[in-house]
Amino acid sequence: MPIEPRRKHAKDARRRWHRLPACAFLLSLLAGAALWAVRLSSSAAVDSQGSSEGPTLRIGVVRDATHVRLIAYAEFEILSSAGRAVFTCAGPNVLRFSAVGGRPGTFYYYVVVAEFEKRNKPQARRLLTQLREALTVGMEILETSPRLAQPKDRTGQGKRLLVAVGPFDDLDLADQWKQYLLRTYPAYIVKDTSKRATGEIHLYDRQDRLLARMKDSLAIRLKDERQLLSVEALEQTGPRWADQKRTRPRYRGSLEIRLNDSGRLTAINALSLEEYVKGVVPSEIGATAPFEALKAQAITARSEALHKLGSDHHLNDPYDFCDRPHCQTYHGLRDQTGTSVRAVTETRGLVLVNGNEIVDAVYCHSCGGVSADSRDVWRSLNYPFFRAAYDRRFWRSSPNLSSERRAHSWLDSRPDVFCNPTQRGFPEYAKKYFRWTRHMDGAKLEQTINRIRRVGQILDLEVVERAESGRVRVLRVHGSRERVRFTGGPNVCLILGDLPSSFFVLDAEHDRRSPHAITSLTIRGGGFGHGVGMCQMGARMMAHRGYSCEEILGHYYPQTSITKAY
Repeated sequence: MPIEPRRKHAKDARRRWHRLPACAFLLSLLAGAALWAVRLSSSAAVDSQGSSEGPTLRIGVVRDATHVRLIAYAEFEILSSAGRAVFTCAGPNVLRFSAVGGRPGTFYYYVVVAEFEKRNKPQARRLLTQLREALTVGMEILETSPRLAQPKDRTGQGKRLLVAVGPFDDLDLADQWKQYLLRTYPAYIVKDTSKRATGEIHLYDRQDRLLARMKDSLAIRLKDERQLLSVEALEQTGPRWADQKRTRPRYRGSLEIRLNDSGRLTAINALSLEEYVKGVVPSEIGATAPFEALKAQAITARSEALHKLGSDHHLNDPYDFCDRPHCQTYHGLRDQTGTSVRAVTETRGLVLVNGNEIVDAVYCHSCGGVSADSRDVWRSLNYPFFRAAYDRRFWRSSPNLSSERRAHSWLDSRPDVFCNPTQRGFPEYAKKYFRWTRHMDGAKLEQTINRIRRVGQILDLEVVERAESGRVRVLRVHGSRERVRFTGGPNVCLILGDLPSSFFVLDAEHDRRSPHAITSLTIRGGGFGHGVGMCQMGARMMAHRGYSCEEILGHYYPQTSITKAY
């Protein structure tokens, strides 16, 4: 668990939360629950059936906007949520959509730990009673219904009873519980959508004339699917909003604009998986990467998307994936080249598997010369091949950089690893991430940390625990008001100002006067990103040295094989 969550007080005692338990009885009880529960399956299995372009994905390309500008380059029509054409245009046009009268909805989240068929309600009640005693928090039995939003891989299974922890009014807190329960049981999150957001979507032309009013959502369809659309958020609607110059991605497929949970606008690009991967590959690893590295990126991107598709990855949103690094960076056609498209085409349908399961083939920009153990980043991702290792083809031994002395020594060195930027052909823009330095004065440090947790003056920063890969697992902040432990790479990076990597060392100077607060801080680190899986810069340099796509993937994902998913 990261920092202890502040308790959320809701309308009744069921919504008052305690700390996550560390209870062996709980774990054994959850394991025993599987004897009664309908078996859950969260693994993405290989399915050779289906379209040669893969499943259709929904990508959130604009989030939480008041106004959205659409640029269509060919004939199109706009359909209401009921499928009725409300506007048609025979040629290129620029239009604006605005959220009017939007009111946010009210939602609650539950973590499901067991499923039962409806006829087994007595067993569900018995398990509920036992779990309440073990967890000492609120639990309920839910019945599947249209108001209960579930991960896509759980829908279409008929009426079921769900034994669940909750309700939570905070998705992050629900996710902390899910991560804890996943140690033993394939838990997942559902969302109660009883009270949805309300409002209207108004359509305007470039002269600000109102063309149509719509409820909930609308779809934009091109007559020729080979043509393109652009969509982007508008911060303001001045007299020349239609002519504002912006760097706008162009998209294939269709677009949907809808009211989100906040009563604002979200734009979604619906397209095939293969078209999606064509947009991801150059945006992630760079269009100038060697061809074999582009192919490796295509296979990892496709694998990660298929593995996560249908999960609760974006349960809070009306799309499968966002277009940011949180999922995978996607810029439509903006970064694509003939070479990057060919890399996707030549690997069509290929994925990484471990056994019969499609691997969640995560990757990072630069590992800094040593990859991270997945358990140091995500409790739910525990493949045996995601372990700390030096980024070398030979002597890929397990490092031990857990001591401060060894961490300092490694960051002071320029080791012989694939992602070392001193090699010929290394991209210039990425050299700054192999080794980096950040400086903060005491005032800036205090402001940065107190924005997240009000600890007062920063008296000291202490690395409590460091992983074998050198990543900081636990950082303790000594403040004048309180001391707080931050656990997990993402939390540690965030508290110090969104650092590039959790592999860093600290050098602080203190005021000689009481209370001896930190007056300046130097942070030296290595790598960019979580450090798990394929190192993109390492993959580029492996390809530059003549390694094949298969050799690159074998290096970063041992114990896996490549197979065709469709």
